[in-house]
Amino acid sequence: GQWLRPRLVRYAFGYSPTAHWRNVDQRDAQSIDKFVFVGTWDPERERLIAEVGRTHEVAVYGPYWHRSGRHSGVHIVSSKGLFGQPQGAVISRYAVALNVPRAQNLRTGNMRTYETPAQGGMQGNVCGERILRNGIWATEPHDLAGHMERWLDLPRAQRIDVVRAAHSEVEAFSYENRLRDFLDGLFADRNLKSSQDTPAGHSDER
Repeated sequence: GQWLRPRLVRYAFGYSPTAHWRNVDQRDAQSIDKFVFVGTWDPERERLIAEVGRTHEVAVYGPYWHRSGRHSGVHIVSSKGLFGQPQGAVISRYAVALNVPRAQNLRTGNMRTYETPAQGGMQGNVCGERILRNGIWATEPHDLAGHMERWLDLPRAQRIDVVRAAHSEVEAFSYENRLRDFLDGLFADRNLKSSQDTPAGHSDER
């Protein structure tokens, strides 16, 4: 048989049902009316989060944040990494979980784009393009701060309804479903290639 021509396939981010999925009805219903960032430090993330911190204090968890400067609105809770269910336990308690994608993920989203809603958190995405229908998305930190103020003004029950909608929207984006879609597309392309290579009136059946 002939080899298929190699091609580049981008495998999208998603979430792990085992590591990240949390039941929205069993969580702490965003008991802390503050904001959190869970992720690794880098200078650009520090700059953007510090801008948000001018109007809203941001609690920070993640590796290498001991390298950051002092900012009045940025409270470094822990410089240890949080993953899986411990990460979700933190994210789901705060009013908004900030997501600051790196440059290469601005158009496609990063891991936290899908993990945060799967874990029952409300995503506040700064500088990235809108990937999902639900969540708070802004192109500049000051715009995000304004959105977050309006979010806090909503009744808690209404906020939980929005979080539940985001939770439902992201359910289809597990890594298992991503892989299934990838394999379905791969075999569909292979079958199409095979049919195109088969001369008219000839059957490959043995």
